[in-house]
Amino acid sequence: MKWLKQKYHISIISLFFCAAASIGVFLGRYISIRFWLLGAVLLMASFCFKGILRPIFAVMAGLLIGLSRGSIAHNVWIYVSNMKGKEVVISGIIDGDPIYKEEQTRFVVSSDSGGSYYVSIRREVAISDGDKIVVSGKLSDGFGVYVAAIWGAELKEASRPEEKLFTTKIRSNVISGLREILGDNDEEALAEGFILGRKERFSDEMLVKIRRAGLSHLVAVSGFHLVALIDAPLKRLRKISRLFSLIISILGAVLF
Repeated sequence: MKWLKQKYHISIISLFFCAAASIGVFLGRYISIRFWLLGAVLLMASFCFKGILRPIFAVMAGLLIGLSRGSIAHNVWIYVSNMKGKEVVISGIIDGDPIYKEEQTRFVVSSDSGGSYYVSIRREVAISDGDKIVVSGKLSDGFGVYVAAIWGAELKEASRPEEKLFTTKIRSNVISGLREILGDNDEEALAEGFILGRKERFSDEMLVKIRRAGLSHLVAVSGFHLVALIDAPLKRLRKISRLFSLIISILGAVLF
């Protein structure tokens, strides 16, 4: 019965979790559930217990989180496929600062029903990151990480919530601090890219230079940012508690 008390390295636990999550995402096409919170609790539990319970909890957490993610993505895919080329109404929260270019307002909407939509309005609109918004227009093919796009959308409703999300507050404070120190210029936009993985405010000239230099991965949400978020707490807080440092690392990655 020694296998019941066998010790499992964190890399093995991570492997079990990732494998189960991948299976869960695939099964999400056929099973529609949303148990994010339970999956997160089980994932934390996998680091608290010892022996065979650790990989069991990791697998259960991966399956639940994968199923939740997969079912949402599949439902969004079905909706987009059925509604492509038709007039739709999308409600959600603006994710990131809008871009004002060529007398247009372009921004990303994180939909209430799931998925990110790229939207453009043929006029300049006073909106900002974190605002609640409702737009309508013809649904077009998406690109990159966007499930679909709405070009020439009509703004139905926009409101600024009294209390923004915690993550939105942190991001806004970071951006405000950078602009106060560096000013509103390309240097500040580059700093936003390095720290937050945002490149909405890059000028066309800067984008060309970054691509030629082969540094695009440094100004997009990538492993560079996740490593920084995970590695720093692990190194700084490990002396206090390995479990606490791990929880902070995971929380930072999820919030990012």
